[in-house]
Amino acid sequence: MANDFKHVRGTQTIAPLLIGSGVVVSIGDHLKLSGGLVTPVSADTDNLVLVGYAMEAHRSTDKAGKISVAVRNAQEIARVQLDAASSWVVGDEFQLNGSQKLKKSTTNAVAVAMNAGTSGTEVEVLYTLPNTTAGLRFVGDAS
Repeated sequence: MANDFKHVRGTQTIAPLLIGSGVVVSIGDHLKLSGGLVTPVSADTDNLVLVGYAMEAHRSTDKAGKISVAVRNAQEIARVQLDAASSWVVGDEFQLNGSQKLKKSTTNAVAVAMNAGTSGTEVEVLYTLPNTTAGLRFVGDAS
């Protein structure tokens, strides 16, 4: 995916998260947690471990370290590409597909539409908080 800033408005929560050596990430890539490291989303099932999106790139020649990640939070509106031109209303739920684009779905949804559109290719969304024990953990989460 080309470098793509997603932030539209609201408050981002940026965290330095560990990334492995040689993992290729572009700005705006959606990232999942795998073994405590971030790596790009590459399958529909990665919605269950989505952590956020990259705020900086990491090249194949870069060593292991940390990169800045905009983690999912309930205060930021982001603009994300759809997998196909679609129509939607405020409140429609979306999940990521393997090509890092959103598609309407209530199964393992990671985002909610904050605007309405007809035959559009980008949607403004609010990322939902993780609903899984495999993602980020918050005080009060069930074990």
